[in-house]
Parts: sequence; structure tokens; C-alpha cells
Amino acid sequence: MTAELRQGDCRVLLPVVEAESVRLAYLDPPFFTQKVHRLRGRDRREEFVFADLWSGHEQYAEFLHACATEVRRALSPDGSLFVHCDRRSGHIARAVLDRVFGAHRFRSEIVWQYRRWSNARRAQSG
Repeated sequence: MTAELRQGDCRVLLPVVEAESVRLAYLDPPFFTQKVHRLRGRDRREEFVFADLWSGHEQYAEFLHACATEVRRALSPDGSLFVHCDRRSGHIARAVLDRVFGAHRFRSEIVWQYRRWSNARRAQSG
């Protein structure tokens, strides 16, 4: 068995992948921020830009549905899908994934917690 990593837009990459041949898929779609995101490379010469702009929840859900449908076709019966989203898009993604895969296939979620306050007080008392 050969493992292969493919990175890019699943709507472009997956149509040429054999049905039910993928054991693990990871989706990191835009987060419905309604912003244009810009990031410079480490050398500051190259700029990466993408527009996370949508006319509404429906358009965003249609985008996610197209992605999820391609993943479902390519995913093997014993395969797993991980989806990275945040509080702005999680509810939309969950509804789309339930529709495409079936709610009974949902297994678990990982919730990140960020510390927002300083531990200075605790550090002083210890």
C-alpha cells in the first residue's frame, strides 16, 4: 500500500481520484469570516491572498456541499474525514456533513481552547 499526500482544492484534486480509495481526508475550508485574508511569506516577498467572502450562509453551504460530496465519493467505506472549522462556520459545516454523510456517521469533535488571560497572578503565588 502506498501512502500519498495531496494538497489543494478538493474540488479540483478529487474528481480524478478513484472512488472509495481514500482512507483519510482533511478539509480546511474558509471559515466564513467575510474578509479578504493576506499573508506574506517568511522572506516577505511573496504574498498569499484569498477572499473568504460569501453572499450568505446558503452560498457558503453550497461550497461546502460540493467539497463534502467529492470527499464522500473518494472516501473508502472505512475512511475518516477531519474538518477544520471555527465558531463562525461549525454549525453550517455540521449540517452539510450530516446531509452528505448521514448524522449517524458523526463520531466526535475536537474543541480548541485558547487561554485569553495572563497567568501572572498564579505565577506570583507559586
